[in-house]
Amino acid sequence: MPTGSAQLLSVPVPVKIDNKAIGQVTLVSGGTETVAFSLTSAQTNSLAAGQHTLAVSFSGDGTYQPSVFTQQITVT
Repeated sequence: MPTGSAQLLSVPVPVKIDNKAIGQVTLVSGGTETVAFSLTSAQTNSLAAGQHTLAVSFSGDGTYQPSVFTQQITVT
């Protein structure tokens, strides 16, 4: 993405594990996005071993439609 072409989306994007809010990220618009974040031990220690669903959902704004990304994660 060329420098200066990006802009912040108008709303923060909630991140959930198993439908429980664990925080928010702010996305930058302007092309294909990659969002990276890490989970603290306080956020993951309470997760039981096994499969969990990570969800990032954008409610939409004046420019972009709502969207939801989900990913299965495994706690060992």
